[in-house]
Amino acid sequence: MATEKVVVKELLPLIRVYSDGSVDRLLSSPNVPPSLEDPETGVSSKDIVIADNPFLSARIFLPKSHKNSTHKLPIFVYFHGGAFCVESAFSFYVHRYLNILASEANIIAISIDFRLLPHHPLPAAYQDGWTALQWIASHAANSGLLCCPFFWGSKPIGSEPVEEHHQSLAIKVWSFVYPDAAGGIDNPSINPCVPGAPSLATLGCSKLLVTITGKDEFRDRDILYYESVKKSGWKGEVELFDAGDEAHAFQMFKPETDLAKAMIKRLASFLV
Repeated sequence: MATEKVVVKELLPLIRVYSDGSVDRLLSSPNVPPSLEDPETGVSSKDIVIADNPFLSARIFLPKSHKNSTHKLPIFVYFHGGAFCVESAFSFYVHRYLNILASEANIIAISIDFRLLPHHPLPAAYQDGWTALQWIASHAANSGLLCCPFFWGSKPIGSEPVEEHHQSLAIKVWSFVYPDAAGGIDNPSINPCVPGAPSLATLGCSKLLVTITGKDEFRDRDILYYESVKKSGWKGEVELFDAGDEAHAFQMFKPETDLAKAMIKRLASFLV
């Protein structure tokens, strides 16, 4: 007799977990294969293995110019969005976006396929990120890039709603993906500006770009991060770029729009 499949946990509209261990990743775009030459950008891509235990892979995107280049190109390391439970390094949106960015900026892009919830709870994704950075470190350019980052905290700031703050999607996501995090939503992994967090003055890069959008629910947090870095005593160069009246991560889903093109050009100019 077949066992009934029961929902044991869900985080809508992102993911649903069943009693038999199966998972519905509700907002993931389909995975696509690498390409010898993207017809729109001329970028070539291939999949590689970074580590075997635990398994960690990535997709490398090479601009058309790399075949004739006589100098090293900047390396852009990309960690996809999706609340640690949807999307992948090989998904359609990520693949299309990095083809465009690699071509526009004339860079090598590396998309990291870190482990996802629910089978690999946090801090697994952070550990994979560190492994990837160590693997890439000897080739990386000395700069940083935060594109509409996901920061939050227990106390509302700026335009964040006060009454509904503890029922916000951000808190629901964090409670789902990292229920054992020390400090909860004020863990420095999600709230780097919380008192007692590691000093931002020790950031390991020489320049940093933080991008925001007008309709991004994390806008005020990202501005706070930018301001906190400026006040920290960090010796690098930090910039803030407002991409316009758009939603969180809009450049991934609507790269053909004028605002997305302008944002990608700004990212490209920073990377080179």
